[in-house]
Amino acid sequence: MDSIDQVGIEKSNTIAEMSFEEALNSLEKVVENLDRGNTTLDEAIELYVYGTQLRKHCSAKLDSAQKRVAEIQKQEPEILQS
Repeated sequence: MDSIDQVGIEKSNTIAEMSFEEALNSLEKVVENLDRGNTTLDEAIELYVYGTQLRKHCSAKLDSAQKRVAEIQKQEPEILQS
């Protein structure tokens, strides 16, 4: 069992398989655990690494969504003006 499981964060999916909402929820749990300060140094480092991976995934999902919206705006400008 790894340290993340020990502090109550379940890694049920690989990060790449997570939706934005799943990744954000997991990231919030990581932050809560780090803020509490009741983890060992090794656990904190593992949580930090996992949190960084989750943040990158969330950022990529948001970038993708932003690009999709920009494409919709280019294709359908009249919809947005109403």
